[in-house]
Amino acid sequence: MGIYGTRDGKFSVKKIEVVDKIAMQYIIPKTSAYASGAVLSAHDFNAASTALTNTALALQPPYPMNLVVCANVAGTAGHGDVITVAGEDQFGDNISENFYVKATAAGTTAGSKAFGKVDSVSIYSGQSDANTTVKTTSIGIGFSNLIGLPWPIASSGDIISYAYDGTYATTAVDALTVSPSNNTISMPANAAGKVVSVIYKTKLQK
Repeated sequence: MGIYGTRDGKFSVKKIEVVDKIAMQYIIPKTSAYASGAVLSAHDFNAASTALTNTALALQPPYPMNLVVCANVAGTAGHGDVITVAGEDQFGDNISENFYVKATAAGTTAGSKAFGKVDSVSIYSGQSDANTTVKTTSIGIGFSNLIGLPWPIASSGDIISYAYDGTYATTAVDALTVSPSNNTISMPANAAGKVVSVIYKTKLQK
């Protein structure tokens, strides 16, 4: 198929993009607080190295967000314990991310990608210094403070307004960190049950 075409009275195109930026609003009606074990509370990969599917998880992310891995029990020094989380991002595309498990108990490692869904959690052994059997006997996976935006964002300069729990302020926008590659923004605060609103300029694409 070419870039576009017609068939049976239907117009088909591989990708549509609105060239000029338009303002869009994304609202999260109820936030989830930072949690080190909401998705997976205390799994022992040391005793069983078999990958986990989504049916073994306690929760899925309530909205696209980055994840945090917590070493409830100390891992291996030198980042030898590595966990791979695979799933889908806010656009439904398949993604995976590797998390180094901290060598100190209660240490956490936050990811940078937004997971809308988690499909599997497994031990990563794709590098020579990664352990095939992790040392830590208890790993938790939870929610962190990045929001996955539903439309592309080029920079923080595209944010028109940001509100957390009904409070608007220009300083709130200044406190946000934007990742154009992952289409995420950070939340300066992250408590449970808050309403978040982001209005920003974007080029709509499909």
